Amino acid sequence: MQVKKIISLLLSVLLLASSVPAVFAAQSPSTVSWGGHTYTRFDTPMTWKEAKAYCESHGGYLATVTSAQENETVKNLVAGGQQAQYWLGATDEAHENRWAWVTGEPYVFEPDDCAIDNAYGREHYMQMYRHKWGDPAGLGHWNDSADDNHISGEEAFFSAEHVGFIMEKGDAPSPAVDNSKTPIVYIIGRTAIVTADGAPTITENTEYVTDVIKDNAELLSLAVLTNYWDPFFNKLESAISERYAAYRLNENGEVTNGSHARFTWNEYDLPQRQRDMYTFRYEYDARLDPCDIADDLNAYIEAIKAVTGHSKVNLVSRCLGCNIASAYLAEYGWGSIETNLFFAGAQMGYNFVGELFAGKYDFDPDSIARYEEETYENEDGTEEGAELVKALISFMNVMGTLGFGTDVAMRVFNNVKDRIAPRLLLDTYATSPGYWSMVNDENYEDAKAFIFGDKANTTYKKLVQKIDAYHYNVMNRVKPMLTQMHKDGVKIGILCKYGFQTPPFIESSGELSDNRIEVSAQSMGATAAKAGSTLSTEYILQLTNSGKAKYLSPDKMIDGSTALFPDNTWYIKNLLHNPFPDCCNALMQAICYAEKELTVWDNPAYPQYLLYQNDTISPLTPQNMNTNTTQKGPLLSTLRLIKAFFDLLRRRLRGIFGLLPL
Repeated sequence: MQVKKIISLLLSVLLLASSVPAVFAAQSPSTVSWGGHTYTRFDTPMTWKEAKAYCESHGGYLATVTSAQENETVKNLVAGGQQAQYWLGATDEAHENRWAWVTGEPYVFEPDDCAIDNAYGREHYMQMYRHKWGDPAGLGHWNDSADDNHISGEEAFFSAEHVGFIMEKGDAPSPAVDNSKTPIVYIIGRTAIVTADGAPTITENTEYVTDVIKDNAELLSLAVLTNYWDPFFNKLESAISERYAAYRLNENGEVTNGSHARFTWNEYDLPQRQRDMYTFRYEYDARLDPCDIADDLNAYIEAIKAVTGHSKVNLVSRCLGCNIASAYLAEYGWGSIETNLFFAGAQMGYNFVGELFAGKYDFDPDSIARYEEETYENEDGTEEGAELVKALISFMNVMGTLGFGTDVAMRVFNNVKDRIAPRLLLDTYATSPGYWSMVNDENYEDAKAFIFGDKANTTYKKLVQKIDAYHYNVMNRVKPMLTQMHKDGVKIGILCKYGFQTPPFIESSGELSDNRIEVSAQSMGATAAKAGSTLSTEYILQLTNSGKAKYLSPDKMIDGSTALFPDNTWYIKNLLHNPFPDCCNALMQAICYAEKELTVWDNPAYPQYLLYQNDTISPLTPQNMNTNTTQKGPLLSTLRLIKAFFDLLRRRLRGIFGLLPL
């Protein structure tokens, strides 16, 4: 009888324990202190909402991270845990991509290593990785996940069993915002596009191309042997067209399927992000007509002026955002602008997009060889830059062994250019006025003829009218418009990146750039040597004799005297097009907040030429000018497709001739 009572008591305890939602299960926490607050790590699994309730019932809240220092504290705490991820106290459940802390603090900080994408349409809760899919290098990365942390097919890393949480205790501070300063409107390059249901429209990878090639190996073999490529490329085009169906626009450059940018705003809920600048972040649907986006930007600026009480804003733009800013300035003028700052801007278009759209493709061995030295990183973290070049070189070398030489590779590309490329571009990006706004003037008319042909005045007439309006009424007015703005007292700042070549496979490959946009385009006129070389001795002598040697970069790669604004243009070496690191914010802030216009001669910390290294920028000097910091940047999706094609082609030829190396 006594034994039965003991068993009954044990069962009662077990049943009681199972009915409590993990409150008593949060064992062996670890606690650290920082900034007058305590942070406790719990390894016991809970949903985000359960963890939030637990923290609040114990006098705390899910941790809010509002600075780099606080982020480092929490990161170190997470490092000692047992779970794959840990919940933080941020959610965008109320407004998609409008993150808010549970304490009501402004969402003012976000590290560069974020993976916030709402990938499955229900990821509304923030967490920090201890490891990323088993990779300890992912420690500290932020990620959005579903309340139950479940991803089908990835339960080994993402499930309710693999997530803990961080509890913070202490009064939640409200970071002071200096409302006396003119607000900054920060226009980013582009934002994620989702379907009407909120799912991603496209995922950048090449698996589907690989599958098409494998499934059509016989057609590929026939194409290689006979140079008859149409059947194979028809299959490839069909796959790409299907892949981009939710993303591309119709023949008029319009959205017809409900896809849209995740970013939204209204006058009562402006999406302010602060970091270390008083900044209102503006995002948009990069596919659309910049002139239409400019109307929304104008309303956004007017709303900010009304909320802050300021009559002007500082307009800071990057990449494609500079095109949006240009469209706004062309339509609404600059009466509301105190400072206009372009950072790695595409406002004049650039060669990679221009020549890609114009069908100006070419193999340049020197450009390919240089590209092999630069390492790039895919979305999944794998490095493929070197593999791309090795695959190409291997393919071209074997073609030479077979007696065909590199003409075979050019023959393939000529077929793509003449018959397939326009179709592939129309299936992906060429119906987007936003992408057309990055086609430079040198290639614009050629690009229209190449892509639209005799359908420019019929099928694509409305689209051509849109892109013509931007090209001739905005892009071709940018230089005189900015010059007049400057005369009217608007402060000007131009920030350029360099140290890398433009991508291979276009006629102008090898230009000095940030691996995307050439220096001459970013700066609107600076003279630059080819990547990996310097300006000639004769050129430098002429520059010296003209009294303009002060504009010559210490590494002798750039002459800034020919830029549109020689005294207001800065150049940052060793900085790829992506990312836009926080260390540049101080320079942008100095330009925006200067009482009088800042020039490259005013602040010894920010001379005309700067070096990016170890997440800092410092003056470029003869002593450090040869410093080459290895960076991981995004491999362009176009190059991923090329790499996948040649890699599979190389393997197929090996099967035919038995000569290709693995």
